[in-house]
Amino acid sequence: GVLLYRLLFSRLSKVSEDRRINSSLIMAFGLILVLDNTAIALWTTNIKILRTSYSGTMIDLLGIRLPLTGLIVVGLTMLAILALHLFLSRTYPGKSMRATAQDWEAASLLGVNIDRTYMLCCGISISLAGLAGSSFALMYPLGPDIGLRWVLFAMVVLVLAGMGNIKEVFLAGLIMAMLEQLSSVMIGAEFRGIISLAVFILILTFRPEGLFKR
Repeated sequence: GVLLYRLLFSRLSKVSEDRRINSSLIMAFGLILVLDNTAIALWTTNIKILRTSYSGTMIDLLGIRLPLTGLIVVGLTMLAILALHLFLSRTYPGKSMRATAQDWEAASLLGVNIDRTYMLCCGISISLAGLAGSSFALMYPLGPDIGLRWVLFAMVVLVLAGMGNIKEVFLAGLIMAMLEQLSSVMIGAEFRGIISLAVFILILTFRPEGLFKR
């Protein structure tokens, strides 16, 4: 993450906010395509399945059978969200990130190292993406092109929770997961992606600040 920031995103740190957001998004999606095609060149397009010693293990909880891998992923997700919330709210680097996100020029005048703050933010973001990818590998078949759908799903969850609402992301993710599962049962699994896009459009239209924005 730090290397990517130094090579690519650091060039956008001092431009206007609108241009920085648009350019960084375009650059990130371009990077996704580069990584996808590099993975195809290295490992082909064959779908692979990760098998561990606890794959397929079920846990009985109050009469409900739950997969152990799913419980592990939920636990890791909750720990990651809690750690990120505490970091952003209780530490100086975290507060520097929040100040920089609000107004980087004012934060710079107050002594915040903007370049280092952006670099740390990029590093943490890539680390969390790595955690998400590793968790995904425990539960689903893997292929070079699987990432883009989950990037779109993550964007819908982000819009649903509202920008800056770290703790609410988990609840927004659960809401989206339940909607997709219900749509799979009611209208078919092949159409569940439509639900994500529909929710995305509705939230942007009627409540662009998110469901949990204070």
